[in-house]
Amino acid sequence: PSVTKDAMRATADDLARMDECLAHSERAADIAEFEYWDGMLHVAIVAAAKNGMLTALYESINDLRGQAEWRRLKERSVTPERRGVYGGQHHSIVQALKDRDAARARAELRRHLEKVRRNLFGS
Repeated sequence: PSVTKDAMRATADDLARMDECLAHSERAADIAEFEYWDGMLHVAIVAAAKNGMLTALYESINDLRGQAEWRRLKERSVTPERRGVYGGQHHSIVQALKDRDAARARAELRRHLEKVRRNLFGS
């Protein structure tokens, strides 16, 4: 399954929830609040796919995001500059979903995940 292809099923309510998550993450006062809304954006994108298998898979991933080691990695790697970059990438992903452009959404999502991986692990 492809979250970006399936997320093309997003309803107006799904897209509004993504916008809400973006707005909250931009206003986040600290890394913990940013991380919460970042996670909620991911949940909103997966929920928009309306795919039970993807939802179950992401629930497992989200459980990992709640573990102490993940929090330590994020605290060490998320700077104000990187939050800005991530926010811009999130906006690009959501805009591609709004435009119903699966190829662009997939490319934006891949670019975002690769950037986060490099920032977290340096590779």
